[in-house]
Amino acid sequence: MTPRKIYFDPAGAVHPGMRQLFNYPPEGYEFSVPSTFLDRHYEVVSGAMGLFWKLSGYFPLNQVPVRLAKAYLEKITRRPPEGTALTLAYNHVVFRKEPWVVQVEYPTMLAGFRIEALRLAKRMIERHLASPWCRGILVWSEVARKSMLMNLDCRKFEGKIEVVPQAVQRKEFIKSFTNGGVVKLLFVGSVSQGAFDTKGGKEVIEAFLKLNKKYNNLALTVRSDVPDNIRQLCASAPNIKLIDKPVPWEQLEEEFKTADIYLFPTLFPGQDMSPLDAMSYELPVITTDYGGNPELVKDGVTGFVVAGSGRIPNFDKKYIPAWATSLRKQCLKGLETTEETVVSGLVEKAGVLIENPELRRKMGAAGRMEIEKGTFSIQSRNLKLKEIFDRALAASNP
Repeated sequence: MTPRKIYFDPAGAVHPGMRQLFNYPPEGYEFSVPSTFLDRHYEVVSGAMGLFWKLSGYFPLNQVPVRLAKAYLEKITRRPPEGTALTLAYNHVVFRKEPWVVQVEYPTMLAGFRIEALRLAKRMIERHLASPWCRGILVWSEVARKSMLMNLDCRKFEGKIEVVPQAVQRKEFIKSFTNGGVVKLLFVGSVSQGAFDTKGGKEVIEAFLKLNKKYNNLALTVRSDVPDNIRQLCASAPNIKLIDKPVPWEQLEEEFKTADIYLFPTLFPGQDMSPLDAMSYELPVITTDYGGNPELVKDGVTGFVVAGSGRIPNFDKKYIPAWATSLRKQCLKGLETTEETVVSGLVEKAGVLIENPELRRKMGAAGRMEIEKGTFSIQSRNLKLKEIFDRALAASNP
């Protein structure tokens, strides 16, 4: 049977986790991805969107529904390829009269980058989500679903909103364990400027230096771009390995395979894949209660979830990420210094795992099971998506 084609329609930068969907589609489907997503043109578009995001805190740019404008323009300039059965839009509505579903990170992303843009475009977005052409609204977490319900009038389309968690492919390897010896901790940030801070890089370094004073069998690998002052701190500890340049996946995979504990103390309510990658390599994960992290890591089962102090806000009262609201300045200010509550949590929970190798193995095995057969498995995700896509195509056109 010939697979039915789904046209992927992005609006700016695309989450890297989407490649797990393109590479492992639901049974009976395949994705048609525009060449601009794969070539230099897409990098330029994404870069322009990134620049706009940085400037979006300033009036009048915070009012511009840039994603809505781009989608409206593409009503004229872009058409799905011949033979497309369904469009999967990414963070934007579709103005063309065709069956479509939309993947939404948070409701602000449907308009632009800021809450002001969403308020300006709210009615138009609601109208198109309620349209019979819109056959499904996909979110990755319950937190994102709650954000949709609290910020949009969803009475006409609430039934379309479905949580379909991200997934990563299982890893074919056998985890090796040693009794005693060095316990290796791993932190993977980003090559992007500023991501080191938002993902809790400062907190990882400070926590590790404190752990060093208590334990003499530790090692830390940091894969991230880091500020100069942090680089000097890393140099002062011989058991910190800093990888501050992009490396082939095979090299990074080796770091995952040989690690014992994964640290992900993000201070940003994003949608990150690295905790799932770590779980796929049978690592217990220590993360924060920001965003949907408590949905990714089951506290006490696949790792630990530590709380922040609230000094760096997570969401506003309606579950919009704080960076997209008037709390943005407080976020940026808070990131200038270390979040000591998170540091304390990392030291406490990492200490538990360092002293309990059996607990490390138990949590790591539970995390790997979630990836291979559980909530975050390709199989589980694809069963949900196949049902949604089948239902979308079974509906009659208006």
